[in-house]
Amino acid sequence: VSDSSVMLNAAVYAAHFGLTVITHAEVPELSRGFSNFDTNTLKYGLRPRLSLAEDVALYRDLRIAQITGVRLHVAHISSAEGLELVARFKDKGIAITCEVTPHHLIFSTERVPVYDPIFRVNPPIRGERDRLALLKGLKEGVVDAISTDHAPHAYHEKESPISQSPPGVEWLEVAFPTLYTYLVREGELSLKALLKFMVFNPSRILGVESGIGVGKRANFFLFDPDAVWKVSREDLLSKSANNPMIGEELRGRVVLNFVKGKPVFRR
Repeated sequence: VSDSSVMLNAAVYAAHFGLTVITHAEVPELSRGFSNFDTNTLKYGLRPRLSLAEDVALYRDLRIAQITGVRLHVAHISSAEGLELVARFKDKGIAITCEVTPHHLIFSTERVPVYDPIFRVNPPIRGERDRLALLKGLKEGVVDAISTDHAPHAYHEKESPISQSPPGVEWLEVAFPTLYTYLVREGELSLKALLKFMVFNPSRILGVESGIGVGKRANFFLFDPDAVWKVSREDLLSKSANNPMIGEELRGRVVLNFVKGKPVFRR
């Protein structure tokens, strides 16, 4: 939301009706590029999308939440400074939650090919300092949830030059095993914590029932933590394939999905 008066008005109404506002916090004037602002951006002539865009918009939205009392959820936070702002306002007792994405937790500008359109996302992949700050935020409870920001695109769109390619990653089928492989297996998070960030906290934030119990909807999946497999295009049920894990070996695999008491997927 570029117009601050619109954001304020939305927050006032949402607070009155007990609704949650989810913000994609970026200042448009500072968000016209597509790459993190660092030495690689300058060296290779990529248009920058500064983390300052996130920080400025985030401060505005956090202050609006403080003034109006609205419940505010910050989508796909990407910078260490932005996370510091959230922590500061949480300490004031403001009703704020925030999320990070798998790609901002796993990748950094030091870890991805410079010109690969698969890794063009909004907000962009940041530096290793930011990645480690987001991971630390998960462990310390500043970050409340992990959300995929699932954004499928047609093959020909992601085959365009990075400056013309649409932003987004296709995560739906492999987000959980990817995070299990890179975070749980590496000792960064427990499996219980990963479930909290991907299932229970998002349900709480959105007011959606979760958990297994008598009388509850039977929505659950079975997961084999010892499975070893290499991700292929055939594993993706989406029509798109802009997935950075294709060709990578993962540990752990979903083998069964139930939705409303009925099996909808079986491996």
